Amino acid sequence: MVTKMPLNNMLTIREVSALLHIHPNTLRRWCDLGRIRAYRITTRGDRRFKQEDIAYFLEKLVTTLYDGAKPTVIAVKRKGALQGTKLRPKAMSESL
Repeated sequence: MVTKMPLNNMLTIREVSALLHIHPNTLRRWCDLGRIRAYRITTRGDRRFKQEDIAYFLEKLVTTLYDGAKPTVIAVKRKGALQGTKLRPKAMSESL
């Protein structure tokens, strides 16, 4: 049985992978493993994601990674120039 859902608040695999900074194939694998919930649409089996599910995944990820510790921002040098920042748990940044 196919249930029709409004797709206006659904995200594509490309949008979610860009949001999470991961390759689309990684996102597909995470869906297959049950880490992120995806909804199959069309007979081809395209995946769509609810914004609420992605927000829940990110909240769970941050809680798991930092386990209540406040993350700190650490500058990252690449090829001799400051190009970005990464979040690390406070305990990890103090040991650097």
